Amino acid sequence: MRRPILLLLAVAMTTALLARSAAPVAYACSGGFDLTATDLVVGGTITGWEEIPDALEWRGGVDAPSDPDFYGPYTAIRLQMAVDAVYKGSAGRRLEMVSGNTVIARGQGDTTEYQWVGSSGACGAFDYDPTGLYWVLGLYEDEYGRLFPSLFSVLYSGDSPPTSFDSYGLAQIQSLLPGSPPSEDDEQVASSADDDNDSIVPMVGVGIVILLVTLTLGAAFAWRRTARP
Repeated sequence: MRRPILLLLAVAMTTALLARSAAPVAYACSGGFDLTATDLVVGGTITGWEEIPDALEWRGGVDAPSDPDFYGPYTAIRLQMAVDAVYKGSAGRRLEMVSGNTVIARGQGDTTEYQWVGSSGACGAFDYDPTGLYWVLGLYEDEYGRLFPSLFSVLYSGDSPPTSFDSYGLAQIQSLLPGSPPSEDDEQVASSADDDNDSIVPMVGVGIVILLVTLTLGAAFAWRRTARP
């Protein structure tokens, strides 16, 4: 009787751990800015943005859907940045990022109005149209390879590049100064300095799952042998 229970326990543990390791990256929205969690830190001018057509709408629920067409609870947009400084990771001179938690489209067609709600409950990055302004942003990469900012990863915004890194936001990346110029290639290049470490994490998780299952099944087999008359 105990063996089936132990087997079910092993299956449940394996399923839970695998589900945890496969969960999509959540929007960074708690505890403030964490430099180690960012995949990229760049400075540059946002040159424009556009609404992403056919994005999946999420109307609430316990968990956000894990789907490549889902970007967040609000209107999905794609933003373009002309990069001139890279403080973490590597990037080309042109960079794209996405956001699904910073603007809400109201209306349709020519009557569409966009309400920028970045600092609302969804923790988006922008409270106003970012076009034409200079930004220093920490960017995160989701499970589909898309880069996105968050409320706490906005380190600077202004009409021109910062002249000092003593302000609260920029002071957090002083250890990365002076940074480096973007790649000469016009095409987008984005990679994390921690890619190698990130690839190790899933492997370790799988190893732990295999070990737990092996130990559980071994205990069940040993109990069966000792329980025989």
